[in-house]
Amino acid sequence: MPKRKASRIDRVIAPAPAPDVSAIRFHFRRYFVTDIEFRELPLVADGPQTGREGTVEMSFGVIVGVAENEKDAEVRIIATVTPDPKRMPYHLRLSVVGQFSVENGTRDQLQMFAQDHALAVLFPYLRQAVDRITIDGRYGVVRLDLLNVRQMFKPENWAPAVVKDGNIVQDEIPK
Repeated sequence: MPKRKASRIDRVIAPAPAPDVSAIRFHFRRYFVTDIEFRELPLVADGPQTGREGTVEMSFGVIVGVAENEKDAEVRIIATVTPDPKRMPYHLRLSVVGQFSVENGTRDQLQMFAQDHALAVLFPYLRQAVDRITIDGRYGVVRLDLLNVRQMFKPENWAPAVVKDGNIVQDEIPK
């Protein structure tokens, strides 16, 4: 009897190797919006070109804090969003916080995760908040473009933070 040739499916179905249970596991616990300031500004009439036609001006601040238990972290993105004043005269400032934890990693590993990856996890929630806040605005919804979060936020520009009882200790959003 001739030997049967292995089919492509036979090769694909091979069992996957068992996962490494000693690998570090990070968890995204939750996010929430802590501060919102939304103002409709006067519509700017035709005037000199500003170079901003159809654009959205954004500025961000980031605060990362690791809790005293060294297993929980909080990442806060503080954003100011100002679209083109000739089309959408809004001023929006908000703060979005994400809470993360690590199962079997060190404080340094959690800090590195928060700086390198947690921002990319949290940024879509900030985009969603801007969308939802402006969706019923007189001049229409503001949709933030996609961006490379790791390139945008440079850890050397971050302010140090203190985390107490699982929350970043800070009285107000920086202006």
